[in-house]
Amino acid sequence: MWLPIVEPSGMASPMHFGRGGGGAVAISDSEQSKHHSLVSITSFWANKHGVWLGDATFRVLSKPISIQLTWERDFLNKQLSRPWQKAGKLVWKNNKPYLHMN
Repeated sequence: MWLPIVEPSGMASPMHFGRGGGGAVAISDSEQSKHHSLVSITSFWANKHGVWLGDATFRVLSKPISIQLTWERDFLNKQLSRPWQKAGKLVWKNNKPYLHMN
């Protein structure tokens, strides 16, 4: 099941709009920040949907983007067409989260 952070296309989901901007949702590069953000997102989602996190694994995917300082035709569409890449996984064991990033 897809968590409601972004749409599969890469655009911010309606649930997340206004929290991370209109086109990309970024999580800080620090491991502590990634861990905190992903634990918060998955625990909120699981609680909302009645999912027990005693033993669960979430794949973490990323869609790299580049920064453009000048106008370029169809720049957003080019960014969104990039494939998702495996970035790691968040494993819940006995209700404790463990983040393993590539």
